[in-house]
Amino acid sequence: KDVEFTCANAVWNNEKLLGDGINTKYVDYIRETFLAEYKVEAFDGNTVNEINDWVDKNTKHMINKIINDLDPDTAMVLANAICFEGKWEKEYEEYQINTGKFTKADGSTQDVMFLSDATSTYFETDKATGFMKAYKGSEYAFLAILPKDDSISANAFAKDFTSEDYEKFIKSALNEWDVYSKMPEFKSDFELTMNDTLKKLGDL
Repeated sequence: KDVEFTCANAVWNNEKLLGDGINTKYVDYIRETFLAEYKVEAFDGNTVNEINDWVDKNTKHMINKIINDLDPDTAMVLANAICFEGKWEKEYEEYQINTGKFTKADGSTQDVMFLSDATSTYFETDKATGFMKAYKGSEYAFLAILPKDDSISANAFAKDFTSEDYEKFIKSALNEWDVYSKMPEFKSDFELTMNDTLKKLGDL
């Protein structure tokens, strides 16, 4: 009740390629299981605008654009939008907000805003350390995971951080020390082409 958390799903079917050739059981499944909107359209500029408008609406205008155009050979677009907005249980005070140097993955530095804090929950495994900071209501929390190997990028670390690594990390939680953290203001985006992955699934 103290945070806003929403999830929305939608599917756009390329009318020129698939038309009515989609298994109706699949359409019923995504509608009933994921409460997804399902649309059959010609993939043109109007569809691009419609997809971007849908994402903009379902992320409370935090993400206003995800695609620039649609390849006419694209058969289907599956979209999932998750929006989370919450206040900290213990908000940062003015003295905890400072500017400092941040070293990026390419080794260059940049002046950014940092949030400094002292919390009580500490995590540590052979691969990473971390801390947790609760959102208002304590039903959700921000979990920071810092690789022990500072020579690899965040993306490379995340790629090799398995579900077993994550479970081990979560179970390592201790509340025996004061944990001092310094977190930079950041934005994050990620892009992945699924062609090879989907081809592998097709070979199974």
